[in-house]
Amino acid sequence: MNFFKLSIYSILIISTLLVSCTKDEPVIEPTKLDKDITTDMILTNINPDPSAIDYIVSKENLNVTAKLIIEPGVTIAFEANTGLYLPYTGKGSIISKGTTSLPIVFTGMTKTPGFWNGILIATADTNNAFEQCTFEYAGGKGLFGSGNPLCNVLIAKVGTVIGKVNIRNCTFQHSKGMGLCVTNEAELLSFESNAFISNELAPMQVPPSEVDMINSTSSFSNGNGYNGVEIIGQNLEQLAEVKWNKLSNASSYKILGSITVLSGLDIQPGAIFDMETGVLFRATFPKGYIKAVGTGTDKITFKGVKASKGSWKGILFTTSDLNNELSHCIISGGGGGSLITGLSLANIGVFTQSGNVGKLKINNCTIENGAGCGLSIGANTAVVQSGNTFLNLTGGDVCN
Repeated sequence: MNFFKLSIYSILIISTLLVSCTKDEPVIEPTKLDKDITTDMILTNINPDPSAIDYIVSKENLNVTAKLIIEPGVTIAFEANTGLYLPYTGKGSIISKGTTSLPIVFTGMTKTPGFWNGILIATADTNNAFEQCTFEYAGGKGLFGSGNPLCNVLIAKVGTVIGKVNIRNCTFQHSKGMGLCVTNEAELLSFESNAFISNELAPMQVPPSEVDMINSTSSFSNGNGYNGVEIIGQNLEQLAEVKWNKLSNASSYKILGSITVLSGLDIQPGAIFDMETGVLFRATFPKGYIKAVGTGTDKITFKGVKASKGSWKGILFTTSDLNNELSHCIISGGGGGSLITGLSLANIGVFTQSGNVGKLKINNCTIENGAGCGLSIGANTAVVQSGNTFLNLTGGDVCN
């Protein structure tokens, strides 16, 4: 009995000592990042507590002009109106690769959308990479001047320097604007399995040249202001044919401005496009073509952001490429403005221009709700059509 009491007493003493040791462990204070990074640096995970902050950025524009490596498990918190910048005038690079169990987090000192500005990548180093990272609560102001959108991360071409980055298995969330923005001519070297959650505007905005990097492995449908990918109105001119893929969870692309296709474009079954007011989607000579071939169960949809007749202009073919094709597509809400001088208002137009015979195969499509004709066919063109359905068109089905 005495031995039993002694054992209990001993256990209580040891437990008390262990608790005391735990309470006396030193608190690891975060390291301040308040000076530009001009020499190679590695940020290590200095605090074993995964919920604790390792580094605090207190400089408004923390410029990185050397190699910055961020190790798994690091959390970097940003004070108000600060950001991390890889400026085009330097030779900075960032390699930020976390793991599933030790992600890297870029966050605000206060968990409020727009609390800090975000991250700007404006260097052409092909080693720039984010893997297993979370970007949150940024978008406080334009990262490269007031003309740029609000984003957690902005990839930009500035002057002649093309910003480039690899992004895999990352989460972009709680932005005051968008999760990720790519300016015209900037490049996504890789883009796989990323998630966009609760961003106040669209998850992502890209130029036409980068749309082919996006596929169904990424998610855009979780509580964003617009659950899809915005495409800037620009020319598409690539060295080889590119594919625009179907997005996951019925997410759609929003085309913000008119796009002229000067090379090959293959739109995959199930892709959905929301056209902003006045948008013209055009394939033109000498080498442009649009091939949009859906299936009976996975149609390709082109429609207006506004569900009304004439909310956008339509699709125009002024190229003789035999790849021009619309099959198992829905084209709705066009006829909102002239496709080209010499054609009637229409959802779809085919026109011969500068000796380039307009050619199009169009089969098993639904052409509907237009403020003009369904299909406007110019003189001396080559159009092959069959099995199409025309519905609710102000100017009639086909105009010649």
